[in-house]
Amino acid sequence: MSSHHIVKENQEPALLVMQASSMAAEDLGQLLEWSPTIITDPASYADLTAQGIKVDLLFSNTAVHLSQEHIQVISYPGDFLTAAFQYLIAHNFKAVNIITDSFPEALILSFADQLNIVILGNGKRIITAKSGYEKWKPKGEHIHILSPVEGLEVRGLTNVSSVTADVDAAYVTVADGFYGVQFSKPIFCLLAEEI
Repeated sequence: MSSHHIVKENQEPALLVMQASSMAAEDLGQLLEWSPTIITDPASYADLTAQGIKVDLLFSNTAVHLSQEHIQVISYPGDFLTAAFQYLIAHNFKAVNIITDSFPEALILSFADQLNIVILGNGKRIITAKSGYEKWKPKGEHIHILSPVEGLEVRGLTNVSSVTADVDAAYVTVADGFYGVQFSKPIFCLLAEEI
């Protein structure tokens, strides 16, 4: 059996870079090993090219000096993140990894049913988790629920925050094994794991 495999178009998550500095170069390098489609805006373009990273799509509403060849420049109305999500959906991408340390929560959640969205930055991996989400983690891992949910039930976690509401609540895994989160509303929440 050959060690090579066929990668279907858009099978790997796209990599949307909003703040390249929010992720260590080594971690970014691991994401680049899969040769994702790299999308950015003018502010992050210079950071990426300075690191020798080839950009595929540049979303810009102003003239930009391109130091790389074969970059598709896309002009868009509205905000960058909305335009990028719409582009990914229109081009049949199923998932996107976003490198940033700040993001509009409501916008992320509004696209969660159309894209598998993972936000990476500042030592955290934030996902759009659907009720019933579960994952294996070793004992002592920190988990945060970052968005409001109703009827929250957790399994394999103990609450370690002083927060009384279900928003930005901090938990720790109680043992090696699966933890889970269940909630009645909404369909998705933002859940953060330390990486």
